[in-house]
Amino acid sequence: MENNIFDFATKELAQDAVVAWLANCYNSDSTKEKEIGEVFIKKFILGNDCENIEGLEIKRAFHRIDVFMKIETNKAKYSIIVENKRGTFLHDKQLLKYVNKIKEEGKKIIVILFKSGNIFPYEELQYEMEQEEIKKEIGNIEIEFKLKDVQSFIDSLKLDTNNIILKMIIEYYKKIKNGNEKLKTNDWKLQINKNEWNEFYNIIIGELKKLDIEESKNENGEVIGIRRPGGLGNQADRSNFEIQNKKFLEKSNKIISAESNIWGFGIDWKNNGQKVILFCNTEVKKREDFHNFCKNDLKDKGSEIKINGKRPTFAIIKISNKDIEGKSLNQIAEIIIKKILKIYNTVLKYFDIYMNRNNQ
Repeated sequence: MENNIFDFATKELAQDAVVAWLANCYNSDSTKEKEIGEVFIKKFILGNDCENIEGLEIKRAFHRIDVFMKIETNKAKYSIIVENKRGTFLHDKQLLKYVNKIKEEGKKIIVILFKSGNIFPYEELQYEMEQEEIKKEIGNIEIEFKLKDVQSFIDSLKLDTNNIILKMIIEYYKKIKNGNEKLKTNDWKLQINKNEWNEFYNIIIGELKKLDIEESKNENGEVIGIRRPGGLGNQADRSNFEIQNKKFLEKSNKIISAESNIWGFGIDWKNNGQKVILFCNTEVKKREDFHNFCKNDLKDKGSEIKINGKRPTFAIIKISNKDIEGKSLNQIAEIIIKKILKIYNTVLKYFDIYMNRNNQ
C-alpha cells in the first residue's frame, strides 16, 4: 500500500485516534466494523473472549488520559486507561494520577501502556515499579496492568476485511515493527534482559558506595536514592542515583542551604550516546550564584566536563556509543563510575574555590 495516511499522521495523537477508532468500530452500524471493534476490545483491551460486550463509551483526553473507555460486559464494568508512547516513556507518576482520577468510574480498572517502538528492558522495570506504587496507593481496587508492543497490536487485528483504514493501520505498524527489529540488532540496551539490568544497577550502587556515596534515605530509613529508571521532569530515559555523602553535602550546604539531600547523579540512556549528569534539586535561587560561578568562572574550555545551566542540571559528561560498544555490563558500569567520579571531584573542588573566593 503506497499512499498511507499514517505515514504522515505519525504523532501520538494519531496513535490515540487509531486506538479510539478501532474500539469505536463496535458502535458502528456496519456488521464488519462491529466485528473489528469486538475483536479489538476482547483481544487487545480485555484479553478475554468469553465476555460479551454490552456497552462502550470512549473519551479522548479525559483527565489528560490519551484514551479512556468505560466498557460494560455480562461479567463486569471496566474503566480502561490507554496511555500511548512513541519515543518517550512514563514520567511524573502520570499513571498514578490517572488512576486516582477515574477510580470511581468502574469496578475494575485496566491500565494499558502501548508503545509503538522498542520496549527497553529498563522500561519494563520502571512499569513494574509504578504498578507496585499504584497498588499501594489505591488500596483494594481491582486493577490490571498491560504493556503492549507493536506486534501484539498487529496480532490482535488479524481479520479478513476490506476496510481501507484497517489495512492502512496494519501496514503502517508493520513498517514500525520492521524498523524496530533493525534497531534492536544495533542497540545494546535492547539486548539486555531485566535480570541483567538489575545486576547492572547493583554494580553501579556497589561502586558508588566504594566512593563513599550512599543512596539517600527517607525519614523511615527506607532507601530512596535510586530510581531505575525514574525520571527527572519529563526525561523518562534517565536513571537517577540520589547521593548521601557527608563531605559533599557538608560543603554544598554551606553554599546551597538545604534541609535534605539534594544532590544526585543521573545516567541518560539515549540512542545517540549516554550522558552522566550531576543534578541539584533545590530551588533555583539557592544555587544560582554558585552554578554561574562554576559555569562562567571555572570551566576549562578544553575539559570534557560541561557545566549546564538548564533546570537542575549542574554538569554533564558525555559517553559515546563507541565507548561502550561490545563491552560487558561490568565494563560499562566501570566507565560510568569513572565519569561520575570525575564530576564529583570537580564540583567538590569548586566548592573550596568558591568559598575561598568569597572569604577573601
